[in-house]
Amino acid sequence: MRRPRPPHRRSSCAAPLVVLALLGCQGELGAGPAGPRGSRDPRDPAELSIQPSSVRRLARHEYDHSVTDLLGFETSASDDFAGDARIAGYTASAALRVDATLGEQLRTAAEEIATIAVTEHLTTVVPCDHSAADCPRTFVTSLATRAFRRPATELEIEGLLAIFTLASTNGGTYEEGVSAVLQAILQSASFLYVPQIGAGDDVDRTLDGYETASALSYFLTASPPDAALLEAAAADALRTPDQREAQARRLLDEHPRARAQVVRFVQEWLGLDTLHYVARDSETHDFQSLRPLMEEETRRFVEDVVFAGDGTFESLIAADFTLANGTLRDFYGLEVTSDEWSRVALDGTPRRGLLGQASFLATHAARDESSPVKRGVTILRRILCLDVPAPTGDIAEQAMMTPPPARTTRERFSQHSTNAVCASCHSMIDPLGFAFEDFDQLGAFRAEENGTPVDSSGELVGTDVNGPFADGGELVARLAESPQAHACFARNLFRFASARSSQALEASFLAAWGRMPDERRSSLIEIWIELVRSELFVQRRAVP
Repeated sequence: MRRPRPPHRRSSCAAPLVVLALLGCQGELGAGPAGPRGSRDPRDPAELSIQPSSVRRLARHEYDHSVTDLLGFETSASDDFAGDARIAGYTASAALRVDATLGEQLRTAAEEIATIAVTEHLTTVVPCDHSAADCPRTFVTSLATRAFRRPATELEIEGLLAIFTLASTNGGTYEEGVSAVLQAILQSASFLYVPQIGAGDDVDRTLDGYETASALSYFLTASPPDAALLEAAAADALRTPDQREAQARRLLDEHPRARAQVVRFVQEWLGLDTLHYVARDSETHDFQSLRPLMEEETRRFVEDVVFAGDGTFESLIAADFTLANGTLRDFYGLEVTSDEWSRVALDGTPRRGLLGQASFLATHAARDESSPVKRGVTILRRILCLDVPAPTGDIAEQAMMTPPPARTTRERFSQHSTNAVCASCHSMIDPLGFAFEDFDQLGAFRAEENGTPVDSSGELVGTDVNGPFADGGELVARLAESPQAHACFARNLFRFASARSSQALEASFLAAWGRMPDERRSSLIEIWIELVRSELFVQRRAVP
């Protein structure tokens, strides 16, 4: 969002007073009586099987959604923010903080948003009668409560009213007072951070109703709690697994951003959200015009599988159909029967599921050629949860060496298997990547490369479904049956939901996942519901 700087200079000076004095976090991490070291002492967070108490900054997309829901108009202010740090590939992470650069960007955004609010949406933001003596308290209380996602304290309300009075009197205007209040709220820790501290003794804690409401809403919709969820929090009606499940299913069924959140998970899980930033060269296709269609295909496919189909891991990675329009059908070499978006069968092709879509194949490629290594590493890390260390030292130097000229990408990359330094890792990486050599750097099908038939056969090793495959379609079919891949899928769903990653936490969740009925254990939605129902979702442990 790029708008002229607001003229309300007095308001922007007043706002930091509240930010500094009033609107910090409610409590301290690890607060409580000191006590002797013993069995109830906090342990190393890396070893915890219970999530540590924490506060997490809103990710960029969550910030925009929170402003939109608070003020009633769309914003893309976060487009100007520094990129979000990620944990395990996911943007909504416990690593997010406010540094000096982002702090200045947040201040600028607050000024610009406040200006738009008071010049274009004042009656929406402040619906009470402006001439009424109690209007300032009414709108301040309402805004602060919705912004902080919990009842505002009297101290916070009085502080915001003081800012309003300071900015709107002695030559100021009513609009400047409202602007100052908005700037203070939008820069406050209680707006920018999602607390997950919990209430209880010095170590073991449980999220309160409002913390649980925020945890549910930001997890499932990337948005603040809606009115129904806040009402449930106020009534202490989020305490039991059944209560949390009912709210989660309601959000997934009804909330306008629930589908986008599921798509976001898939994009971040497989790295597809980076497609927008890559460049690919082709002599036969226009990547710039195809890229938005690739992104749209994946969005429609995920929504169809999860919300209209069975929503399983198997369907996501091995479905024998996709959704395409006429242009994408032509690009895929399929019969063009309509220009409209519709389901199309992939029979007779090696494409299957997400791994056969151009969004995946183009993302994990080089600018002017396919990349068996990028595709193979992604499958090992994101589908099988196998650690693939980056090459270092002599390995990195040899990996950078230009291979001798050859006719196909596979022939050039096959030198890895004859190089003792490279073979230990590439014996697992390359066969997975070679399976997708039927597709070039854009994801277009090719039977030949430089006049030589493409060989996409190989053998899967080092997994629980080892064996030969003829092409990417057969490889994907094996992965869809792999218990290891299913567990990795559940692990990634937990990482996305919890905004953190540790072996102990993931093991704790996977134990619960393993007890799920077989018919539910592969479903994206049902795995998330299992997490929402679990004590792991609401229990916290204070750490030093």
